[in-house]
Amino acid sequence: MATSLPQSFYRAEQVREGEQAVARALDIPMYQLMLRAGQAVFDSINQYYPNAARLLIVCGAGNNAGDGYVIARLAKSAGLNVTIWSLVAPEKLSGDAATAWQEWQDCGGSVIKTQPTVTQFDVIVDAMLGTGLSRAVEGDFAQAVRVINHCHVPVVAVDIPSGLCANSGCVKGVAIAADITVTLIALKQGLLTGQAVTHRGELIFAGLNVATAFARQAEPAGQLISDDIKTQCLPPRARSAHKGQFGRVLCLGGDHGMAGAVTLCAQAALRTGAGLVKVVTQKDHTLMLVTRQPELMTQSWAPGQSLGDALSWATHIVIGPGLGRVRGRMHSGPSLSRHGCLRLLMRMD
Repeated sequence: MATSLPQSFYRAEQVREGEQAVARALDIPMYQLMLRAGQAVFDSINQYYPNAARLLIVCGAGNNAGDGYVIARLAKSAGLNVTIWSLVAPEKLSGDAATAWQEWQDCGGSVIKTQPTVTQFDVIVDAMLGTGLSRAVEGDFAQAVRVINHCHVPVVAVDIPSGLCANSGCVKGVAIAADITVTLIALKQGLLTGQAVTHRGELIFAGLNVATAFARQAEPAGQLISDDIKTQCLPPRARSAHKGQFGRVLCLGGDHGMAGAVTLCAQAALRTGAGLVKVVTQKDHTLMLVTRQPELMTQSWAPGQSLGDALSWATHIVIGPGLGRVRGRMHSGPSLSRHGCLRLLMRMD
């Protein structure tokens, strides 16, 4: 199991298709990957909750449930008290999930189909819904999610918290709030975006010994920003360099009473290396700006004033921080609204 996250992340469909392609290329049965997945999650449970003796594994359908049955068998073999709460009749499982269910039966395991008293367990494993979720969670699954989220028992999610979209990170109705998520083979985009940070808990990556091969044959959807990437994008500057060599940023924003956003924007431009930064804003904000950040240049805005010189001066333009959406006038003075700024720019074109 990897101790750090990979830099590349992928969409759910890329992982589903890619893991099958990699398994074929490496001549690994898909069920072998399921066994490795179960082992990786069980290892994480042992690492983070070494004193856990009573394990509740909540299973749905599909391969996520199959992972749950593998975890259950490993935990039972290790002497833990294991209960499987199945939200789908296991007899309806197919493929590798059915094989995992059969092996759980063969070692003397059973399931319950009614809600247990979840507070009696030391750890709950979420093996309900995987990365293929495309609609809102409802029915017994939604009820199980709510019960688990309110029981104050540590939760370990298999691959992704049930109810979280693997591509967007949005919640499909309701979603498990996990303490740990063990994601498998490749990092899913939805574990890094949207509401994921609220639901995934600590993110652990398990490559199942195929992650390198997967990365070779799949084009990532994106990459995490690492120190290496930052170094490449921001190389050392010559000792003779001066501010005129590093761009001129124009920040246009900050209507009456909303100076904070454009101030923060301008400060961020300076901190990330912009050579010269100018702020066009309401007159009553200019003193505050230079008092807070004396490196900033300011220009007050007045009705009918041309922005041609400021726009021609800039190499980069930011429009929007603190402009609001009001058309016409704000408070007692002229509005520096988003609508008004866009009209000024269109007139210049």
